[in-house]
Amino acid sequence: MSGNHTDPEQILDPIQQQETIHEIVRTLINSRSSSWREINFEVKSLSALTGISNWVTREGSEADREDFPHSVNQEVIKLRRGMYRYGTGTWFSMRIHILPPARFKVDFNYDEKPSYLFDPPPEEFAEDIKKFPRSPENIPAWLREELRLAEQEE
Repeated sequence: MSGNHTDPEQILDPIQQQETIHEIVRTLINSRSSSWREINFEVKSLSALTGISNWVTREGSEADREDFPHSVNQEVIKLRRGMYRYGTGTWFSMRIHILPPARFKVDFNYDEKPSYLFDPPPEEFAEDIKKFPRSPENIPAWLREELRLAEQEE
């Protein structure tokens, strides 16, 4: 997949964004037994590198990492691509905190470096900004440094 994601067909309006978020939440809830009391769903994403973790807390136990339906991957990709805005880019990470029966809070990170277990190579950040361009004033200092390093490695 090359080129940027500014195709108007892929951009979601605010209602479509909310519908996609609701679909992710619904799918996560429906894939659990009734004994859950908290779900923490986290996404970190760059152009070709997406990390997703899903922690579920059940009555009387600690949070455990659990699988989630594969369809959630596609919704996450659709949401990240669809939330792109010209000049400001799209988010690097998203967190959804869900409580029964279906209360949830979503946080998006547009500016902080996403934390992976192992730092992605600078080329991943360069590819991401090609796909989701940002104007210079919307490129955080840490991202400018990653882009500079990527240029040096070419």
